[in-house]
Amino acid sequence: MQRTSATLFDNIIERHYDSSTSSPGSLNAPLSFVDEINSNGSSAAKHLTRVITLSNDAVGLKVILNANKPDGTDLQLYFRTATGDEQIEDKLFTLQ
Repeated sequence: MQRTSATLFDNIIERHYDSSTSSPGSLNAPLSFVDEINSNGSSAAKHLTRVITLSNDAVGLKVILNANKPDGTDLQLYFRTATGDEQIEDKLFTLQ
C-alpha cells in the first residue's frame, strides 16, 4: 500500500423537533430551534431554488419532485411568493 486514496462521504439525515413541543428523548433536538418558515431554519439538509420572475401573473403552483427518500425519513416542501412590488427575501416560507 504505497499509494492509497480514500474519499469519504457522510450524508446527514436529521430528525429534530421544536424543543418546546418535543418529548424528552426525541432525536437530535437542537438547543435553539428555528422553524423552516425562516430562510435560516435549523435543518441542515435543505435545498433552496433560485428566484423565478414570471412575466404574467400566476394563479397556482405546480411542483414536480423526484427524490430518493430512505425509510424512516421525511420530506417537507416550503414555498414563498411575492408580487411585483414586494421583496421575496422578506417573505416567510409556507409549508405545503
